[in-house]
Amino acid sequence: MTCNYTEPKQSEKDYREMAKLGRELGIPVPECFLEMQVILKGKTIHHHKQRSHSWTRNAYNCLFTQLTAKNFSGSTFEGGVLTMKYNTGTVYGPNYAGTILSGIRNYAPGDSEGLNTSYRADTGNLTSGIIVGSGNNPEDFNGYNLQTPIIEGASAGKLNYSAHLANVRAWDAGTKTMSAAIARYMNNNSGGDITIREVGQFTRGMLYSQFPTLMVGRDVLSPEVTLPNSGQLKVTYTIALTYPE
Repeated sequence: MTCNYTEPKQSEKDYREMAKLGRELGIPVPECFLEMQVILKGKTIHHHKQRSHSWTRNAYNCLFTQLTAKNFSGSTFEGGVLTMKYNTGTVYGPNYAGTILSGIRNYAPGDSEGLNTSYRADTGNLTSGIIVGSGNNPEDFNGYNLQTPIIEGASAGKLNYSAHLANVRAWDAGTKTMSAAIARYMNNNSGGDITIREVGQFTRGMLYSQFPTLMVGRDVLSPEVTLPNSGQLKVTYTIALTYPE
């Protein structure tokens, strides 16, 4: 089955113009794509690809702290304040450094590509990685969790989450583009169809003495995806960066 690219034409045009301007100025512009593939009885019955539009304030605040060597500070989660917001709703803002998007174990750097660090959750683990949901509230820059996460399990409305696949990095020498694919399978053993309307990227962080779960991206699907009973869903995020040289 051919993958259907669903990004609206005007949106795609805008993204390509932004990427082109970045290349002309020598400023790498990150791009992110989301693929949803539904497999039933060994055959693909749905496969679409769209742009991922929604890295959140958590992701950008972390990037800012790393580039500027500034500690998190504040008690609210809004513009002008450098804080993080856990998926529980707790705001982190003591005057300490923090890091996400990397492998952290026992207060020391670990393996960024290992299971249960960074994006790569193990089987049934929802403390990090790709998680899907059934909510369809609009994407929100200040979002910190899915509207309605679909939890691990085999009863009604639940999914069995597999361990993340190994992240796959690639280099296109012609376009000078580095990319990495982050993917996870989910199985529907609930006895009925499950409709998926949102997808989130979650990571484990190390923020002083805490190891929270942080949502760094959320996408509302267009179109939404129906996963039949006994079906399997593969979700893939591909993050790409085109270098000037």
